[in-house]
Amino acid sequence: MKTLKTIITALLLLQTVVSFGQTKEETIEWLNNNGSTLLNTDIYKQNDNGINAFLQRFEKIKNDTVLYYQSFDCQSCGDKTLDITIDNIPVSSILYQDVNTLVKMKSERNQNIGYFVVRLIPNTNVPTYVSISSYRKEYYRNDKKDKIEFYYQLNNEENAKRVLKAIMHLAKLSGAKENKQTF
Repeated sequence: MKTLKTIITALLLLQTVVSFGQTKEETIEWLNNNGSTLLNTDIYKQNDNGINAFLQRFEKIKNDTVLYYQSFDCQSCGDKTLDITIDNIPVSSILYQDVNTLVKMKSERNQNIGYFVVRLIPNTNVPTYVSISSYRKEYYRNDKKDKIEFYYQLNNEENAKRVLKAIMHLAKLSGAKENKQTF
């Protein structure tokens, strides 16, 4: 009888703890409402011939996929060139790990930009939409990737971590495997 009471008490406590976690739907809603404003990188660099603008940001979650947007705008490249790339990263391909253990790097091109490296299941098929205005060309390609880099402004690292923590939580809820790579 005492064992039965202990088991019932443990199950009730476990249910209480589990009920406080964000659901998959709540996590997706938070990411879609807040992610693109919290995790973005805008770089504008004036040169002699024009303006180079570079933008990378988390766009949204759609159909269990992380849409990650990158754009390069170069007015000095003859005709105005706009290169847009949208990676479609399957949430289930993200290897779950604590955000504080992610590899963190600084950009070699801009001292105010850093990025977190998020590991994917090796050889993950990442469908990518590409649009290059100077060639008036749009196409899709399938890239095999084992990581994705999430860029952020160095003065905005805490917000970037919040978004990545939500992405990791969503990956875990979607059955992601744990990243057990120590190096």
